[in-house]
Amino acid sequence: LNQDMKALLPDERVQCAFLAYQIQGCQRELREFWVTQGATVESIEQQRMADSSFALPDLGEQQSITLYLDRETARIDALLAEKESLIGLLREWRKALISEVVTTGLNTQSLMKDSGVPWLGDVPEHWALERLKFFANFLGGGTPSKDEPKFWGGDIPWVSPKDMKSSYILETEDCITQDGLKSSPCMLVPPFAVLTVVRSGILQHTIPVALNTVPVTLNQDMKA
Repeated sequence: LNQDMKALLPDERVQCAFLAYQIQGCQRELREFWVTQGATVESIEQQRMADSSFALPDLGEQQSITLYLDRETARIDALLAEKESLIGLLREWRKALISEVVTTGLNTQSLMKDSGVPWLGDVPEHWALERLKFFANFLGGGTPSKDEPKFWGGDIPWVSPKDMKSSYILETEDCITQDGLKSSPCMLVPPFAVLTVVRSGILQHTIPVALNTVPVTLNQDMKA
């Protein structure tokens, strides 16, 4: 293991798989008891783990519970895999549909021309070509000081890459206050701007894009 891991080695009274299922099944409750906020990241102290109590039926009942959960979770996992495969195909279809229509239009009979842009390819002959900087303004963002509680927990959505999971942004995991807005590089972005992630590991495989339906602010990894 690396330094961010722990191995729990049960004695002969406890079946490993049963203990693993117990931890999986009590995630929310255990997080409240185990997890503490460190200086830079959340962590679990060994002493807090050691001081937690678990219900232990006898080995025979542990084995029965484990076998039952193995069977039922395997069935559920198979259903999930089937659904995820279908979802993957639908996502690819959605992506292909958008790509085709925004580059060729709705009229499949339109005369085409070479756009001169490698990633764009041919476009309808009557379409104009314009650099983004000539028809869009750019807004960035920042992070109010985490050391000032009065900057956080307000009613102004603060969009970061973790919020970019849908096509429209109405709510965010974190919000800032008016004090936070005034005391940071954050700017208020009006509704129906195009939000995009500009710095994140997710850019290795996708560029998340969304529209905000309410005024928002951005963190430094975002652009409007």
